[in-house]
Amino acid sequence: YEALNCYRRRSDDFEHWQLTDPATGDTIREDYYAFFLERSGRLWLHLGYGQKGRIYCFDIQTKQYEVAGSLVGDRCVADTSAEGLLRAVYAFQYGDSSGLYRAPLLPNRHLATTRWLEPGMVIFDLWIQSDTLVWIASKVGLIALNPQDSHRTVYAEKTVIRAVEPLSDRLLALGSYGKGLLWFDRVDKKIIGNTVHRPNEEASISDNALDGLYLDPEHNLWVSDWGYGLNFFNIGKPKCRQIRLGEGYRLRSTVDKIKAIAEDHRGQVWVATWKSGLFLGTERAPHRLVPYRPALPSNRLLGVFCDRQGVVWVAAGAGLFYLEPGKKGFEWVPGLSGLRLDCAWQQVSDAQILLSCDGFYSINRQPAGGYRVEKYPLHPTLDKAFCPYFYRDREGAYYCNVNYAATMVLRPDGSLQTLPLNNLTAGWEDPDGNTIWLTTTYGLAKLDKKTLSYTLYDESNGLASQYLHGIIPDAAGFLWLPSNKGILRFDPRTGHAHRLTAADGIGEDVFVPNGTLRRASGEVWMSNRDVINVFRPEDLRWVSTPPQIQITSLKVNDMDYHPALYIGECAALEFPYSENTLSFGFVALEYSDPANNRLVYRLEGHDRDWLEAPPGAPGFARYTRLAPGRYTFQIMATNSDGVWTSEPKSLYITIRPPFWQTWWFRTMMGLLFALAVWGGTRIYFHQQLSKQRALIEKQESLQTERNRIAGELHDDMGHGLSKIKAISEAAKQWEMPEDNRRQLDKIWMSSMELIEKMGDIVWAVDGGNDTLENLLYTIRAYLHDTLETHRIAGTLDLPDTIPAFEMSGERRRNILLIIKESLHNIVKHSGATTVEARITINERLTIQIRDNGQGLVEKTPGRGGHGLRNMEKRAQAAGGHVEIASSDQGVTIVLSLPLATQ
Repeated sequence: YEALNCYRRRSDDFEHWQLTDPATGDTIREDYYAFFLERSGRLWLHLGYGQKGRIYCFDIQTKQYEVAGSLVGDRCVADTSAEGLLRAVYAFQYGDSSGLYRAPLLPNRHLATTRWLEPGMVIFDLWIQSDTLVWIASKVGLIALNPQDSHRTVYAEKTVIRAVEPLSDRLLALGSYGKGLLWFDRVDKKIIGNTVHRPNEEASISDNALDGLYLDPEHNLWVSDWGYGLNFFNIGKPKCRQIRLGEGYRLRSTVDKIKAIAEDHRGQVWVATWKSGLFLGTERAPHRLVPYRPALPSNRLLGVFCDRQGVVWVAAGAGLFYLEPGKKGFEWVPGLSGLRLDCAWQQVSDAQILLSCDGFYSINRQPAGGYRVEKYPLHPTLDKAFCPYFYRDREGAYYCNVNYAATMVLRPDGSLQTLPLNNLTAGWEDPDGNTIWLTTTYGLAKLDKKTLSYTLYDESNGLASQYLHGIIPDAAGFLWLPSNKGILRFDPRTGHAHRLTAADGIGEDVFVPNGTLRRASGEVWMSNRDVINVFRPEDLRWVSTPPQIQITSLKVNDMDYHPALYIGECAALEFPYSENTLSFGFVALEYSDPANNRLVYRLEGHDRDWLEAPPGAPGFARYTRLAPGRYTFQIMATNSDGVWTSEPKSLYITIRPPFWQTWWFRTMMGLLFALAVWGGTRIYFHQQLSKQRALIEKQESLQTERNRIAGELHDDMGHGLSKIKAISEAAKQWEMPEDNRRQLDKIWMSSMELIEKMGDIVWAVDGGNDTLENLLYTIRAYLHDTLETHRIAGTLDLPDTIPAFEMSGERRRNILLIIKESLHNIVKHSGATTVEARITINERLTIQIRDNGQGLVEKTPGRGGHGLRNMEKRAQAAGGHVEIASSDQGVTIVLSLPLATQ
């Protein structure tokens, strides 16, 4: 480094300083090495190379610095007090033979006299345990040095140790050059094991030449090597111990594999393989599996079983063999040969064992010694079938795998039923006595013994793999299931399963059927092809540290977005409405087994449920065309042992609406709309008022004209007709022939009729009479005058109040003429002595006239002829209708019309 660069995480800014050599005043541009930061903010650095090295103290708050003194080397280690203050500095030149130096720090923050420890020693790393013990990684091995008296002890001699890191109160991790990772017990002062590169194992370290170690606060050990880079694993994560078949033993072919494992009454573990024979873990060393001697006649083994009496049974291609306690070799059981592929065992009683393969066989102990094997008739269908596995429950029901396919259940009553579950591999009866758990290649089935109904757990609802090969319950209620994707720890209470992988110490992901064992000691053994994974469920350590969640990137409209603050530290962001396609990148930072961390996320305000990111990959979420509003992007994570973060990582997002969707714009538009409505309404009413005024003026003009016409008709025509009437009346006094007198009477009568009609016309034309009240009073007067003139008794019933309702002259005239025609007919033709009239007003005007005459007479001129038709036409013209009812007691005429019709 040419200068000191300080990255401020909260502001995403870099600060850059250059220090100067106090002796020369020159800027120092190389070999900046910061090795300790005190809580007070003092940063200790080593500058310069080799003999030019100096220790600087830099105050990160005031940006002031001072030289503490000279110190040879390019690597420094801080010796600190319990209060976290620097009290001495160890320095060495990495990989150089210049040795080790120690310089105490004086109260004035200057270095005291430097001591030269281990001169000529090639040093790579060191760890300070105490004032009197420093562990040094060197070319000659691991050195335990007392810096007070320079006494030293070398361990792991002739091994180049390049890194040292404490793991616990007694364990040190050592990075060696050529021997991989060494484990050193600093209490017993010896190497207790090592981890080396294995070419065919994914979980092994990448190389055996290591040069750097670091244990982080989550107990992840980071290991760097020379050739490939960086390795890491959690020292508390491995849960399984791997046991291999023999020291350096390899199975004979790629198809060779472990077929079965069993434990005898002495605690010895027997392992049968397909082509490599029988292996044994002795009582004293059960975890060391060695080939059994003397060997069996055939190495092609199908299974192994240990009964209650301590007899070990082995099924092989050559037949059935047994080993009784105290005997030195297996003996052959006559009567059974040609066994193939797989078989299953279950002890029914002390004297009987059931074996399934090609049908079922009963192995019975003979009173005189030895054993006899015979066919065991179970059911005609099962007796002829190949049955590689069966399970018999406490009631005597059989659950059978038939031909590696169908799962059949034979009940104690002899009924045989088929379950839609493929390739049964193991069964376990729940202590409740009602439930059987079955592992198949379709998943885990929870089966009701009485109804044979079941619940299936597979890859769609909780399992990492549905290809299951065994089942072991533990004391806590969990079920342990070997599968094609590691070991599953299934919780029957929740229906969820946790997966153990290579990071947990498992050799391979794929396990084998019949390779599952729970030993009397509580250990669980589960087999891969040639490795057995051993663990004790109650002793497992689970990583309790939840992941830290980090948002690593953000794209806006698919373009990288760089806020002023680093995106991982942002709490809230705001975007315009046009920038509404957002893409988030995020990770779960927990390194015990990062490939099996899980990430779930949601955009609150958009997503209804949590979504899960693909396992083993960084999380990514993309949201397109988000509507304006407020959102919260939330992320939760779990580590590989199922420990979730306590609360989600949240980023608050605001998409601003366009201006036309803002409250102020809507308010302004509302005001403008209200103003427009007000103005439009004002203009409309003004126009209507103008039209009304024009109409009123027109009506007034028309009324004036009508009044003028009525006046002229009354004055001119009425005066002329009255003059004719008067002249004709005077002439009637003259002496003249009778014919002339009759003509003169006609003239007088015509003038009288014209005067009456002229009066009706003037009355209709005169606008002053355009009211309902005027009409009714006119009808009343005409009715009274007519009846009185012809000496007919009459009554008229009028409403108490007459509404103020306008009625045009034409309509009034038609109504009046209908009344006159009715009275004319009564007077002229009915012979009536009484007339009753009634006028009612509601929504309609109804005028009823009834006489007590002789009624309508057929073919009588004027009755039912032209006069009646005129009455109907005038009623229609007035907007109503007229009804005439006749009987020998008189005639009733009813005129009805709506008041609103003009």
